[in-house]
Amino acid sequence: MIPRIIEEMKPVLKDETLALTLLGEYWQDKIAVVWDAQDVLDLAKEQRYACDLGLARKILKDILECHDEDFGITWYVLAHHIREKCVPMAQDGWITVWDEEELGACSKGCQKQ
Repeated sequence: MIPRIIEEMKPVLKDETLALTLLGEYWQDKIAVVWDAQDVLDLAKEQRYACDLGLARKILKDILECHDEDFGITWYVLAHHIREKCVPMAQDGWITVWDEEELGACSKGCQKQ
């Protein structure tokens, strides 16, 4: 989707007003929820898992490729992938354990990597 948007905007990218108008028209009948690497990093820290920017980006990529469209991408999904791919900071630290049924998250078979 992003490459298509950029391609459509090439003629107007130098004109900020026109670019904003085009974006406004494009998004008038669409919505998008955006997750970013900082969301992964913040949750990993909160849950006491070690995670860097590269791993956070990989987690987002993996989630995008294998999430269940019926359930969407939620904080539970992020937490699941963090637990699967990140190392706990301390064995005696508080780490929330999410109920896998609540996840609905990886029914498409995301594998531990």
